[in-house]
Amino acid sequence: MPRLWRTLLTLLCAAALVFLLWRSPPKELKDFLTDTNETASNYPTTYILGARTLQYTDSGRLDYTLNAQKINYFETNITTQPEVILEQPHLIIYDQQTDDAPWVLSAKTAEGNEKTDELILIDDVVIKQTQKNGNRTQFKTTLLRIEPSRRYAETDKPVIITDITGTTQATGLKVFFDEKRIELLSNVRGTYAASQ
Repeated sequence: MPRLWRTLLTLLCAAALVFLLWRSPPKELKDFLTDTNETASNYPTTYILGARTLQYTDSGRLDYTLNAQKINYFETNITTQPEVILEQPHLIIYDQQTDDAPWVLSAKTAEGNEKTDELILIDDVVIKQTQKNGNRTQFKTTLLRIEPSRRYAETDKPVIITDITGTTQATGLKVFFDEKRIELLSNVRGTYAASQ
């Protein structure tokens, strides 16, 4: 068989195979071709290592800083899926009224979504606040939802609060950073050291 005929036969077979796959592709191929948003949203479009963000108020004061070991950005139209996933986030929220020590928040991971203007800290969430007298209060929980623009955070998960006086446990917490106010929502129990 001459070379030309073999080439034409090969091209004809390849075209027939492409036509058959296009008309009735295997399920996996069909899913991949028709559901590109879902497939693409599983992989980050961009990532940043050693990220640091500084946010200032309109008057020029430092509002908060956000550091992360790695930030993954995703392109998604699904509102329940985060657009951003941060590894080892470290957030510092500064006092806007005085020069008191800032609130320091950290976690294993965090998820964010620009549409809702919130950041959700997940796993080993720790909040630290130092008082004017140098005493430190520490809060631990498994999940904390933060709205940086409102300077507010909340959780409905169990919380353990430790300070110089003892330990308090509760279910649910609201933090109003500007007011330096904390609300414990339910099941509040405490163990305190006797004063001397």
